[in-house]
Amino acid sequence: MTRDVWASPSGPPAPPDPELPRVMDVLADAFEDLQSHVSGYILSGLGVVLVVVPLLIVSMGLVIAGVVASLLSGAVLENDLVAGLGGVAVYGVLLFVILAISLVVTPPLQASVGRAILQRITADRELGFSDAFSSWRKDFGRVVGTYALVNLMIGTGVLFCYVPGLLMAFLLGFAIPAVVVHGLGPVEAVRLSMRHVLREPGWHLGYSLVAFGISMFLAYVPILGFALTVSFLQAFQLRCYVQIFGHDEHPRRLEF
Repeated sequence: MTRDVWASPSGPPAPPDPELPRVMDVLADAFEDLQSHVSGYILSGLGVVLVVVPLLIVSMGLVIAGVVASLLSGAVLENDLVAGLGGVAVYGVLLFVILAISLVVTPPLQASVGRAILQRITADRELGFSDAFSSWRKDFGRVVGTYALVNLMIGTGVLFCYVPGLLMAFLLGFAIPAVVVHGLGPVEAVRLSMRHVLREPGWHLGYSLVAFGISMFLAYVPILGFALTVSFLQAFQLRCYVQIFGHDEHPRRLEF
């Protein structure tokens, strides 16, 4: 049975919500910590990069080999249908591999980095290369399920003239932090994020714009940008989430 994510743990009632943190103050704190421990942040994200990027390179190499093989087979057999069907099959395999990497391989590694960053935020833990592998099996099904549901909702929105996809991304900004910090299931994490966004849309607009700005800036930094997207962007998002929902067993109770 799914637990009520708004229920408090057994004991006295949960305290009232704290004031919402100032987004730019959280960004400043995250950036200050990045400056003081930049090597740790890079190494922490690099573990994900060194798994995902080689898999993508190998996948592309296999696709090129498959396309060449199908073309050669069609030429030898003098049959364009063989070449065409071979190309379709190769691209189908590529799509499957990319989805597998995006939804099964990457999320547990990113969540593992996120848990290390959470310990960095709450217990001053040092970050390092092993962060991507230290807890990748924890809540595996919930992590993969939440990433899949979030991407499905955003992807479906993108199909409808792109704007609904942006709206979904806006509404789901706290779904991934919810599964990393509190281990919520996919539906619980989505519900928590949506309800808080609808309660505080102005705050979440600033939060989303800053997160988007970070990701766009890091996208132009070769290799290390990907690593810092995994670590520093998560650090910003988790700092915001923790200041609102805490990091105990259950999220702080919110009165809607």
